[in-house]
Amino acid sequence: MTLADTKAFKALVETVPALTGRTFVSKALLPAPNESTKIDPPYAVIHPADGFDAAQRFTGPIDTTNPRFTLHTVGVTAEQAQALADLVKAKLIVDGFGVVVAVAGRRNEKMSYSSPIPVQVDESVTPSLPYHVAECGWRSHPAT
Repeated sequence: MTLADTKAFKALVETVPALTGRTFVSKALLPAPNESTKIDPPYAVIHPADGFDAAQRFTGPIDTTNPRFTLHTVGVTAEQAQALADLVKAKLIVDGFGVVVAVAGRRNEKMSYSSPIPVQVDESVTPSLPYHVAECGWRSHPAT
């Protein structure tokens, strides 16, 4: 996974109007007036992970990557968090097929999407924050 993968995935999530400019990588903070300014829901947080890399041939270099992301959609209520997740999923999975994320120099396969756990509520903050968890990713090969 590369920064280009993260930027491409973030741009796709931000096609949901409610999340445009409100999608963050790893930490939900606004860039202005300073890094400690917290935001109110709704928003999304993307947590990138490398996934696993593989070689096409036993003697060849590692060239297939599997970018993976945990996506939290955060709402004021559990229903809002779920509704945001539904809107994002509709951008990632269209007519039952995962979209193909464009990343320069790569030939990507279709997006995968799963929601492994129910909507959660973070009670460690006041007010509490309901959030939906999704795991998304794709296989990526060199464009050549």
